[in-house]
Amino acid sequence: MNSHKLKYIKYPLILSLGIIASLFFLSVSKLHSFGKNKVIVKDFDWKIYSTEHFDIYYYDEGKNILPLLEHILEQTYDNTASLYDYEPPLKKIPFFIYIGHNDFEQTNITDISEGTGGVTEAFKYRFTVPHLGSKFWLRQVIFHEYCHVNQFNILFNGFWKSARLLKSPIYPLWLMEGLAEYNTGELDATNREMYVRDAALSGNLLPLDHLQNFNHLKPHQVVLAYKESNALMQFIAEEYGEDKLPLILKSFREKFDANIVLLDTIGMTLKDLDIRFREYLEDKYVFMKQDLDLKGPDEDAKPLTEPGTYRNFNTNPVFLPDNKTIVYSTDRKGYTEIVSLDTVTKKIKTLIGGGKFDSVENINTENKTLDISKDGKCMLFTGEKEQKDYIYVYDMKNGMLKTINSGINIINSVCFYTDSKTILFTGMQDGYNNIYSVDITGNNLKQITNTMDDKSDIAVSGDGKFIVFSQEETVNSKTKPYQRNLYTLEMITGKITRITDFEGDETSPCISEDNRTIIFVSDKDGINNLYKLNIETGEINRLTNVTGGNFNPELSPDGQHIVFSSFHKGEKHLYIAAITEFENQITQTGSSPELTQEKTPPASGTFRNYRFNASTDLFFPALYYSTYEGLYLALYWQVSDMLGNHQVSFSTEYMSAYEAMTYRITYSYLKLRPQLLFGFAGSGQHPYMIKEWYELQSQQQVGVLYPLNRYNRFEFIFFTNYEVKDEWTEENLKKELGKWHEHTFTISYIRDTAEGKYLESTSGSRLRLSTEKTTNIFGADRDYTNIKAELHKFYHLGREHALALRLLSRLSYGQDRRSFRIFGYDKVKMDYRERDSLQEMNAVGSDILISNIEWRIPISKDLNYHMWYMFPDFFFKSFYGVVFADAGNVRDEYFTGSSNFYYSYGIGFKFHTFILEMFHFQMNLFYSYSPINGRMGNYFSIGSVF
Repeated sequence: MNSHKLKYIKYPLILSLGIIASLFFLSVSKLHSFGKNKVIVKDFDWKIYSTEHFDIYYYDEGKNILPLLEHILEQTYDNTASLYDYEPPLKKIPFFIYIGHNDFEQTNITDISEGTGGVTEAFKYRFTVPHLGSKFWLRQVIFHEYCHVNQFNILFNGFWKSARLLKSPIYPLWLMEGLAEYNTGELDATNREMYVRDAALSGNLLPLDHLQNFNHLKPHQVVLAYKESNALMQFIAEEYGEDKLPLILKSFREKFDANIVLLDTIGMTLKDLDIRFREYLEDKYVFMKQDLDLKGPDEDAKPLTEPGTYRNFNTNPVFLPDNKTIVYSTDRKGYTEIVSLDTVTKKIKTLIGGGKFDSVENINTENKTLDISKDGKCMLFTGEKEQKDYIYVYDMKNGMLKTINSGINIINSVCFYTDSKTILFTGMQDGYNNIYSVDITGNNLKQITNTMDDKSDIAVSGDGKFIVFSQEETVNSKTKPYQRNLYTLEMITGKITRITDFEGDETSPCISEDNRTIIFVSDKDGINNLYKLNIETGEINRLTNVTGGNFNPELSPDGQHIVFSSFHKGEKHLYIAAITEFENQITQTGSSPELTQEKTPPASGTFRNYRFNASTDLFFPALYYSTYEGLYLALYWQVSDMLGNHQVSFSTEYMSAYEAMTYRITYSYLKLRPQLLFGFAGSGQHPYMIKEWYELQSQQQVGVLYPLNRYNRFEFIFFTNYEVKDEWTEENLKKELGKWHEHTFTISYIRDTAEGKYLESTSGSRLRLSTEKTTNIFGADRDYTNIKAELHKFYHLGREHALALRLLSRLSYGQDRRSFRIFGYDKVKMDYRERDSLQEMNAVGSDILISNIEWRIPISKDLNYHMWYMFPDFFFKSFYGVVFADAGNVRDEYFTGSSNFYYSYGIGFKFHTFILEMFHFQMNLFYSYSPINGRMGNYFSIGSVF
């Protein structure tokens, strides 16, 4: 718990150990800090299903898929053990299954973001994944995450595991994630090949020394890093033998440097491997492009969206009835928004996103999650609010938004029926995705299908007689046992007919208004391309043949144009073309592997209820003797339960020469929506090393953090502080110099909607309002009230330029009121001389009001200077210039009775770098000038003030 008060007590070594530990331990909620909130809305009743090698932690919604989980888990155990010739020395490996990503985000095992697919942690070798309905997805992510369990056992097991964990940043992710992806086989081959092929052909392959860690990578580079690392493992296996893969991993257990490991195993350095690997990929895909006559999307279609400073994903385009306006989802500003685009004027208008509606915390973009009614009056999309999916209807004329609670908590695709009054969607119940309908009022929920096969991407025919959807099926294929095909469903009879039989996946169908044509996406040839199906004849034509991949096709209402999203040069952009441009492509034929009935063995494990089970996560002791400090003892100990709901840390330090001892205990209870935080600390020491003085101090704190939603929360804190200072006289008698009691209540409201594409916030705002007041309920003798208000506001000016504003107000009154200084790197950046006592007095007061304004200008957005020759290394990513102006007023009516106004302006520079490619480290240098005293000043700081 990073409490706001328990910071006065000093313990150097333990503080260092605590900082190190925080890099590895699951995050604990921070009081008083900005940031998005984790909202827990579900009380999970965990049970355990034990198989031969796993303890599967599940709750009621996951019971139906236990046989499937057992089958996949035991299969990955056997496959991974065979590759590594190693079996983890654990009785049972803990595995947690969540039903849907919304539940997954509520886990306390570690923090989860929207884009996280699965997590494995090294303390207890736990791994957890969400079940999204797709068996293909479940198999892939389990195979990936279990490989990490195996890796962690190889690298960290043994004497004093905590010390081995400190090596974690040393292990390169090109190896750790590359092996995990390699463990999934060819399950995601189409996606892997798309990313790597596109990067190789466009010159965007990432150097291997940039893949030590992925935290520094720019938007939409992380998936490339995973897939390129996978390709690297394939290259090593093909060139040097598959046995070298586990050998490289095991060599890292006793070694630190990748070059030494690679020289010992495959006889070359990382740089030499990078050169050979890059040449291999470039040659492979250049020949492939020539042999298959692959093209860029702009050779057959016209681009509608433009590249930005950083990579953008523009997806899910839908035409309005006027045939020239398109709505689509985009992350051009660093968050997902829905915008409209006039294809003639290129004018873009934001409809949803950017905090316009608090009822939408996240917009879903996977599958077909966006649609327009036939009359063009309403837009339909799916989104998330407080860990639950909703259907939203947006009025295109008046801009009003309506929320529909369908009763289904997990929704993955949605569309209007022809009457514009009924909504069709796919939603998950009991672990399976099926098709449902509901009125636009949210009433009359009906289930249309009821099978265990995953369904998505619904499209409705122009006359409303049938729908088309994509369905996952089990096929007779060892490399890809789950594949998707397109089906039609007759709305009156309920008859379901399979209409595609390619090998691979068919998704994203759209139907022409005349009901004669279906445009869809297929990876039949290993590349996601657009295909056209003639409903009457069954003839299928391939329309595109791209180097990257095409997605989300939509026909214009008049049937003359097609718009689609295409992955090219690391981005997804929208393209439009006349349908006649594709008429002369070659007709494709082919068939998929034979469909098979899934043969999942029946459940054979044992059931039991979960019982509280806690264990050590980190343990760092220190003991030595020196003539300076005498006997020195230090300890850091961290404990948590299997669910992560209870987290405890204890640290202490003792120095006999100074009769100094400190301790600190924190406990967090995180199971419920209100998070409870407790802290206890104490010290005994000779202040300023004066032997005749001795000081005792004890502090206690209780905090409650209550998130209203992802952006807003309240905090309630009760803090106590007790201090005693004694003096030992020459007669060796103790004399009390002073005794202080302090008890305070603090109430805070915090809101944070700030967003940015990469390392700087460029839109949204932050607000913090807090009041802290002492109380004498328990006999305290200090009396003050502190009020603080802080506002940050960011305006996106385009091309990563931003205008940043900050207002800060602090007020203190009462007998023991606090004083605040107005000068500083985080306040008014104005040079002053501390030896000028009058100026020093005028710069301090109990009431300050400060405003800061900055124009942040990206000078180098892709610096990428890597100081690999030093340890720890620094990786400089971007360089910003700043033009700023500061102003503030300080008032102190109690002492000087003065009110003084100060201001300054100047320029500054911000350097964004990463240490070990993992930890973001920002350095700032500001040069200021104030006409008030005619002085120049300079300030250096670390981190961001706002």
